[in-house]
Amino acid sequence: MVETSSHLSDLSRKVRFLLNIRDVLGTSFCGEVGCALSRSLESTDWIPAELMEPQLSSYRRSILYEDPTGFFAIAALTWAPGQATPIHDHQTWGAVGIVAGALRSETYVRQVDGELVKRGPDEVLVPGAVVLVQPVHPTLPDIHRLSSVTDEVSLSIHVYGCRLSEINRNLYPTQFWQYPVIGL
Repeated sequence: MVETSSHLSDLSRKVRFLLNIRDVLGTSFCGEVGCALSRSLESTDWIPAELMEPQLSSYRRSILYEDPTGFFAIAALTWAPGQATPIHDHQTWGAVGIVAGALRSETYVRQVDGELVKRGPDEVLVPGAVVLVQPVHPTLPDIHRLSSVTDEVSLSIHVYGCRLSEINRNLYPTQFWQYPVIGL
């Protein structure tokens, strides 16, 4: 785990507070987490320089913080040019903020027959941008893919609603079973 900074401590405290009032926030909860992440990205000097070192085999995941109760986690993903996730979902809430470089966000919806169809145009995310991961219902997950679209290293910060080792996700389009992974 990466050494905790005051910015990371502030972000984790804000997320913990939002979790404590989640019932009051209702459907705006995930958006409030996104706003907290966005505010933490206004200054990026708290992010260790070693997080800008990618792996060549796939994007690199680094745990920045895991809540001791397991209710949320914060991670950094480091992307070399051209790296991408598979099409997937998380089965939990989340927020993704861009620190450096640029990522393409593609979203999909699964038809009744299982076919995936793109939902809207791709979005290119630049530093400061934040997108939300919000499964509407277990039968209507937030299906997406992220990919690096720049010639430089990209870095994103992810906040998820469980420990990273407990994220269950589905991979699409050929795999429709749950597959536990660390990160994403």
